[in-house]
Amino acid sequence: MRIRSILFSSLCLIVAIFILSSCQKTNESFTEEYPVESFLSLKLGDSSFFRMDSLELTPFRQDFSKFNSYLVKEEVTDIVYDNLNQPFWKINRFISRDTTGDIRWNAYGYYLIAARNNQLIMIEDNWRFIKMNAPVRNNFIWKGNSYLPNEAYPQYDFSIDNNMLKWDFTYTDVGITEIVGYNSNAFENVVTIQQTDQTLNVDNNNNILVSNSFATREKSIEKYAKNIGLVYREQILWEFQPTKGKKIGFMLKMWRINK
Repeated sequence: MRIRSILFSSLCLIVAIFILSSCQKTNESFTEEYPVESFLSLKLGDSSFFRMDSLELTPFRQDFSKFNSYLVKEEVTDIVYDNLNQPFWKINRFISRDTTGDIRWNAYGYYLIAARNNQLIMIEDNWRFIKMNAPVRNNFIWKGNSYLPNEAYPQYDFSIDNNMLKWDFTYTDVGITEIVGYNSNAFENVVTIQQTDQTLNVDNNNNILVSNSFATREKSIEKYAKNIGLVYREQILWEFQPTKGKKIGFMLKMWRINK
């Protein structure tokens, strides 16, 4: 009986050690392989290049047949401090309508970004975004726009920006290899962040189903690659107001063209 008791105790100890070891390995796979800071690989003087297609809906353009195409350069120019005296990388943007040949860059604003407290924080136009949040794993959800005001795009006369602070950011397809946009090169260890994807009275081709009824289309998605950063962004935000008889909003798609 004593031998049987010793064997049983030993077996329980082995099982406990195995379970504890398994739990530790699982946690390590999230914190060591995909820490948030690994998606922000910057140093002063770094430049990133993107192709951007955009369309702004105005009273004079009410279809989605033609996009404006640009080249965008993002350059790390400085380290600055926010109102809490915390350091951020300053990224200056430049834009060019010339996509080939003699490219002429024009200033296009800037943003601040930093990895802090297991989050990737971005500040643009004095608004703070939580672009990534730990743990980086499929189906993890957080409120990435929780610091936004009720009207995030005051320049547009629409109402769909009133609920942006409630968007559920969600990781999908963590760690895959993917070709983004119209690239010829694949990026490794890509993480997709679904921010929103909603429709009201709109089909899959952005056509309004009931012509005299209110309609909205909201889609926002970003992709980050480990040791590189942002590699893809797509955003569609527009609404149709039947009293005005027009769509108001914009569509944007941007993808990285250098590694």
